[in-house]
Amino acid sequence: MKTLFTWVCSAGGPLIVVPAEVAQYWRGVEGWSPSEVQRDLADESVSDYARACGIGDYLGILKVGHGEALILGDMPMQTAFIPDPEGGIFVRWMYAESEGGVRRALGSVPESAWEPTPHRIEVAREGLLVFDSACSGDTLPHPSQDVDPASWIHIELPEGTYTVDTADYEPDETTRLILHRLRGH
Repeated sequence: MKTLFTWVCSAGGPLIVVPAEVAQYWRGVEGWSPSEVQRDLADESVSDYARACGIGDYLGILKVGHGEALILGDMPMQTAFIPDPEGGIFVRWMYAESEGGVRRALGSVPESAWEPTPHRIEVAREGLLVFDSACSGDTLPHPSQDVDPASWIHIELPEGTYTVDTADYEPDETTRLILHRLRGH
């Protein structure tokens, strides 16, 4: 059966949303590559993956190289990105009877469901990568070797700063989605 969206999932940990230009600095379970500013404060025993697992909410920010990444925390959920004219929405499938149910729910999200967060992400020329935070950002498999759901996805967005709003949307007893909306400014 053909899917409606390109889904990405992890092996059990959080997903990372990182500008492609700084993804190479993410070391996953291999180690920790803090920014130069943080280097003096580093606990050498901590990995980037452990830092991501330390995010106790659905969404958090971590330094990566000279940039920042969004961490899609809490439970590991199959995730897709749906572009729109202002940016797009990360759709995290907590539960639904089918992908069609996810699509129907997305068509009825009221504006009142969205809550602003203090988080922002900078998107540069190369867009964003979304992958399992346990992986190293410079060793992602070639797209032709990937599976469904994917182990990583590339998101193309216009350069700029995007604010992030979140919705915990449960339109009925069989569907619940965690949504993160990127809006460019």
